[in-house]
Amino acid sequence: MTYKTILAFFSLIVGLNLLVTSCNSEECGPFGEYYYTSSLKAHLVALKISNNSELSVSIESINPLETTGEQFSINITPNKEILSVFTKPTSNLKWNTLVYACSPLPPEKVKNISIHSDIPFNSNVDITTNLVDYFDIIVKYDDNRLNRFSLTEWIDSDPPMPDEIFLLFNTAPEIDQPIKFNVELLSDGARNSSSNEELFEFMTNPITIISF
Repeated sequence: MTYKTILAFFSLIVGLNLLVTSCNSEECGPFGEYYYTSSLKAHLVALKISNNSELSVSIESINPLETTGEQFSINITPNKEILSVFTKPTSNLKWNTLVYACSPLPPEKVKNISIHSDIPFNSNVDITTNLVDYFDIIVKYDDNRLNRFSLTEWIDSDPPMPDEIFLLFNTAPEIDQPIKFNVELLSDGARNSSSNEELFEFMTNPITIISF
């Protein structure tokens, strides 16, 4: 083996080692598992809210025909699946026994929510109007704490995907006939498309809101 061949081989080994160890130990993984939303489970519930020391809710079965605007809620539960574990295979280089990814994927975010009704919500809107201004949201994350926000403000905050969602009126509809709501939720958790976005859509069962 010539001197130039030995030098080239040595340079290659050194280069590979630098590539493998280029991550700072404080910045590299393991980062654990990444969860993304594969589907949504949604249904209407009767919601009772308590604001004592902290926000809490109790969920009851809803009358399928009518309910009060105060108790009306759309309960949404994301079905989350594991995408991957952020550890690369063990290195064959003896001086580097394990290689970690250096940048974890960011948490899945809710990019937008839109709500439309099949009949006019009140005299000021029609069925083409996005009704998010008429809704609040209660969210629960893995710490099990509940927080309530204006739906528009929450969407604008670029929020992570919750573990559970309750959509509820801040203003009840001005109608006395059955109404259905079409809900669209856009997330950035999709890993099977070039845009990395996933649109979930569902329609609630019709229900009459008798008062607020």
